[in-house]
Amino acid sequence: MTLITRKLNASACAALLSMVLAAPPVFAEQGAVQADQLTFRVLLDDREIGKHRFVISPEAGGTQVHSEARFDVRVLGIPVYRYRHENTEKWGDDGCLRGISSRTTANGDRYQVDGRRDEDVFRVETGSEPFEFDGDCVMSFAYWDRAFLQASRLLNSQTGEYLDVRVEPLGDKQWSRNGSSVSAQGFRIVAEGTDTTDATDIRVFYASEDGRWLGLESRVANDRLLAYVRADEDA
Repeated sequence: MTLITRKLNASACAALLSMVLAAPPVFAEQGAVQADQLTFRVLLDDREIGKHRFVISPEAGGTQVHSEARFDVRVLGIPVYRYRHENTEKWGDDGCLRGISSRTTANGDRYQVDGRRDEDVFRVETGSEPFEFDGDCVMSFAYWDRAFLQASRLLNSQTGEYLDVRVEPLGDKQWSRNGSSVSAQGFRIVAEGTDTTDATDIRVFYASEDGRWLGLESRVANDRLLAYVRADEDA
């Protein structure tokens, strides 16, 4: 139980949730301002443990993305892991992060991240010592917009850490869930561990036909598989 808790807290949740990438969302025609909602079932070894919902809303000068995640893991009916995460991100028309505010509770451990773009730097506060990133475009693990796959560093929305990442194309494959399959393009995202975050190894998949984000997978403690599957595609 301890291994499950530690791994989900540090690796899967910190990265999977600081996350958020695929082709830009499709909004209503004729320029209408309408939010796009993506809901994912979260599975641990094919057993549902919660959901993660994203609301992507166009606004003047960019896009706002609000996400909420709730996980509960039980072993023999006994609760062993509880996770709550809420995050709001502001993105500019240039595809760069302008602001972020997140709150997370992972088995009693609390995290907060508040950040904003200020001229040539991105300033971040996590409840401890504030810090800032210089220069180029800062991005988070924004799975809903696959442009993030071009980044060499990504902001962890749970911890506020700016992680070096490596992205490897996995080529075409069949994404099979719920008795059906679709042609998909896969990518592997790898980040080294830090003092507060274990090494991250995530595989994310997008439909070959239209680029929509299909889901992701990551191995956690005891080689268990944590997966995101689109709830609106179950049918």
